[in-house]
Amino acid sequence: MQGFLSFLSTIFWLALALLAVAGFIALRAYNGLQAQAQTIKQRASNTQVAISKKLSLINQLIDVVKSYQEAEQFTHLKISADDSSSAMTAAYQQSGTLLTNIRGMADRFPELKADGQYHRLIDSIQGCEAEIQTARQSYNEAVRIYNTTRLSIPTVFVARFLGFGEAPYLEFDHTGVAPTTLKEFKTDDGERLQQLLSGAGNRLVQSSKSLAQHTAKAGQALQERLNDGIARSNAPLAPMPAAEATVTDLHPAQLPAQYFYLEPNGVPCGPETLARIQAMQQASELSSDLQIAQVGTQTWIPMPKTSAAPTPAASGAEPPQAGAAPA
Repeated sequence: MQGFLSFLSTIFWLALALLAVAGFIALRAYNGLQAQAQTIKQRASNTQVAISKKLSLINQLIDVVKSYQEAEQFTHLKISADDSSSAMTAAYQQSGTLLTNIRGMADRFPELKADGQYHRLIDSIQGCEAEIQTARQSYNEAVRIYNTTRLSIPTVFVARFLGFGEAPYLEFDHTGVAPTTLKEFKTDDGERLQQLLSGAGNRLVQSSKSLAQHTAKAGQALQERLNDGIARSNAPLAPMPAAEATVTDLHPAQLPAQYFYLEPNGVPCGPETLARIQAMQQASELSSDLQIAQVGTQTWIPMPKTSAAPTPAASGAEPPQAGAAPA
């Protein structure tokens, strides 16, 4: 009983130790991914600021070209603080398309192309373009580090479970169009971890209660078996069945008749059973002219020719005494 309970206790503490190790790995992975995710968000914000600056300069450029006939088609770009991949992609695409149209119009109006304010704004926009590319490269480097960590062992086993999805790269071609549709990058910001820890705590409590109940039931069953074994050991032993009687256990009356036998001019021999004496005669070990005397009698009789019990008859030989060895 004590050994069984000790075994269950060992299993419980071993499972608890494994849970502690898994929890440590999960928390360490969570902290690392959370720090890298914040870096990605910061660099995404820097990229969005650079794009917003470019949009603001393009809006100023639109104000410069409004006095020209074809400028009615140009409208101010909306500047948003949204730093998601899709929002930055759309803003970058719009700014690139509008800037291309303005430059095309400037080629048709030499006086606009010679305007000093126009040139200053174009130069500033080009500077913003370089800033955007630098911010984009910094963002993509942070994404690379994050995704590599996320797919490494053992982080890969807990990253998705903790709410850390894959971060998208930010790529633009020369027209500002992203080559692929980018997925949004979201993390749990601690909410999912709190839910997981709360759920894990509840499951641990339930598991402990269940283990305690199973242990109690197993201990009770083991105790009942031990009590049953003790009761059986104290019960009186059943009498052993009587052994079959052997020849030595039989009453003398139940034994085959024994005979002394006497050959002519011989000495008494035996005793032997009648069947044995007849077998020796058939084997020519004894002559056919024998006299026999049953043990306990005083009369010698001729050896019968059949296996039937002989009938006593008078004989000249003196039979041996009952039980005496032949002379």
